[in-house]
Amino acid sequence: MFTHISILNTNIWNYSLFNMSLKHKLMLFFGITSTTLFIRVYFEFHEISFNPVVSKNIQYHSKASVGYNDDKPLYNIQRFRNSTFNKFPKDLCKENVTLLVFIVSASQNILAREAIRNTWGTACLNLQTDAQCVFVVGRSRNETLNRYIWVESDVNRDILIVSSDDVYSNLTYKTMLALQWSIMNCNGKIKFLMKTDDDMFVSVTSLTKYLNNAPKQKLFIGKCWGPAKPNRNKSSKWYVTWKQYNHTHYPVFCSGTGYILSYEAALSVVQISSKVPFLYLEDVYVAICAQRQGITPKNVAGFYNSKEVLNSCKDVHRVFTSHGLSASEMYDVWKKLKNCSSTDIGE
Repeated sequence: MFTHISILNTNIWNYSLFNMSLKHKLMLFFGITSTTLFIRVYFEFHEISFNPVVSKNIQYHSKASVGYNDDKPLYNIQRFRNSTFNKFPKDLCKENVTLLVFIVSASQNILAREAIRNTWGTACLNLQTDAQCVFVVGRSRNETLNRYIWVESDVNRDILIVSSDDVYSNLTYKTMLALQWSIMNCNGKIKFLMKTDDDMFVSVTSLTKYLNNAPKQKLFIGKCWGPAKPNRNKSSKWYVTWKQYNHTHYPVFCSGTGYILSYEAALSVVQISSKVPFLYLEDVYVAICAQRQGITPKNVAGFYNSKEVLNSCKDVHRVFTSHGLSASEMYDVWKKLKNCSSTDIGE
């Protein structure tokens, strides 16, 4: 869990060996050691709050429908262009890749991010896989956690920190800002973008092979369905008022647990977003933007918004995404699948 802190400490200590007096070396050593110990005790003591499944039940979601601002009903991409990113990996798009995977992660889900880095996320470090992964994290109300994420970002260079509060009702902002960032920084260097969550197992190798034969114009795929009726039950997590959405049905949309847009489709969604009224249901909002640009999502076998059995190499080629895995389950699955060889994926 704290491998990245150890790496950071090592780099600082090596520098000090050549540039500091013995007195300052000792002061630095004890300072780093005490700080690391504090962070370890703090986060291990509160480990239950970092469970990637439990933390999905964010207490603020019941206020989502109240947060609609009548004075500013639109998501304005221009308004966030210069002030939305607190931190981002500058070298993420230095090379051309087939698939850029955005993993939307709650700030407190440290164990989930570390599990992904050590399991299916390793495919994003493999040059033959032709993919890159980046976590999208918002601002926590806990300043100690914010400082920790800053260090985590410096060490791993795979976190896009956005300025919006890290609550369920801001998922649309986090997703749209990630898409905007990719358009601004990766123009012409990526073919497809994927949005997924930190409790998902994603078969990156299988997906990139599938996408090599997929059309690049207006592609929008995932676990998709609809048109569906908005949930008007006030006690529901997905409750939507008539003021927020004044239509009887949503357009066809893909589960936010994992969907893919071609670069051209993502660009179209970003361009129209400033004219589309904000909706806190991120997957529906993206689908509304896509519909306005003449893009219809397509349901593709292999995308699941449920927990699918992954016990063999045969399963990893059948399942693109599996939902609801804890950090420990992620490691268990990876032990069974990490040595699977690449095979071609059919339609």
